[in-house]
Amino acid sequence: ASIKDIVINSENPKKFSVWTDKKYILMEEAITSAFPILQKSLWDENDILGSVSFAQILENNLTDEQGASLKELAQQMESAERSNNFEFLNGSGPYKIVAFEPAQFVKLERKTNWWGEKYQDENSWFHAYPKFLTFQFIRDQSVASLKVENEEVDVALKLDSKDFDRLQKEAKIKEVYSFANPLEFSHLFIYLNNQSPELQDKKVRQALEYLVDKQLYVESVYYNLAQPLENIVHPSKSYFYNFPSSEYNPEKGEDLLEAIGWEDTNANGILDKEIDGVRVEMELDLVISTNPTAEKLALLLQTAAKEANVAINIIKKDPRALGTALRAHEFDMAFSGVSINPLLDDFYQMFHTSMAQVGGSNYMSFGNDQTDALIAEIRETLDQEKRDSLYYEFQKVFKEEKPMIMLFTPKQRVVYHKRLSVNPTSLGSGIFPPSIGLKENE
Repeated sequence: ASIKDIVINSENPKKFSVWTDKKYILMEEAITSAFPILQKSLWDENDILGSVSFAQILENNLTDEQGASLKELAQQMESAERSNNFEFLNGSGPYKIVAFEPAQFVKLERKTNWWGEKYQDENSWFHAYPKFLTFQFIRDQSVASLKVENEEVDVALKLDSKDFDRLQKEAKIKEVYSFANPLEFSHLFIYLNNQSPELQDKKVRQALEYLVDKQLYVESVYYNLAQPLENIVHPSKSYFYNFPSSEYNPEKGEDLLEAIGWEDTNANGILDKEIDGVRVEMELDLVISTNPTAEKLALLLQTAAKEANVAINIIKKDPRALGTALRAHEFDMAFSGVSINPLLDDFYQMFHTSMAQVGGSNYMSFGNDQTDALIAEIRETLDQEKRDSLYYEFQKVFKEEKPMIMLFTPKQRVVYHKRLSVNPTSLGSGIFPPSIGLKENE
């Protein structure tokens, strides 16, 4: 955030104003998320920060003594003691850590005389109903499912889709647990490298979408715990443009490729075309992570592509190697996904051409002057009606240019005991744990 100054209200020291040097649609969110509220008595007991203004720090207008004090405070905050001592792992929220075992569990206890307790009836973010919250970290999906079957947990999140589907169909389990699956704030998609010789033509990218059977993916791989998606914008947002569902039709995909000059000249079952004087075959490297879900999706796509005389080579990489390949643009296609939030969309990081260089986050090398201008204007347009119009325009360009093939938005997989009052949500892992309560008759 481009903060110029922070000014404390002279009449109320708990009220302050933040001044910035530019307009930005997410400036409030950027500022409030960048500066967590810490307890002064724990983190700055000598009031070192109180002796300097933000403007002084920003302009480096500090005395030697102030500079030395701030440096000492920063070192103290980053010390091992502050990172591991439960006394200091204590924010302004309603809970404190009382036990922790790496990779196994963390236990929280509700604070006594918490300052926010009086606001519980005014705002759900101040709810703090459970006296204790214990989070178990269970990587083995079969173990997590077994704990539900044995009624050993109150809430289970992010179960495997297959297990969630099975458990919610078992009568004995349904007597004890409730199941909820609101849409997640995430997208799954296929990156298309717009600089690959085979994929530079948008009509090729459009043709490839005909090879993607989104409904089959949702049914056979995600057990209907996902919603097919045509758009980079989440369906819950007011400016979401609801495009018609894409069609699965490998024959139509092949026809579109043939219409722009792709043909099987050597009768090897793979379309080819001369590009810049070189005969190129429609043979694409699909990079995926080494997990069973990605492998299932890749095999389904590979099989469908053969029907259109398109060859897809599946290349498996561990998560770190996959990230390296994406940043280096060393792929033709790649299965991936992204977690998003309910805030306004800023497309700069993912779609601006300045981010398309090696190491940037525009892995598709997508964009032109028109899309860059749209992205820039969206970022600083505060009028909602005008901004929504810009969002609609960008979505239409995105749909036409097809820098990536959108697949689906997964659904949350929340299981909770029927004695509990829970409000499942699209946010986070599907619940807000402090708001969990007992039903009135329990």
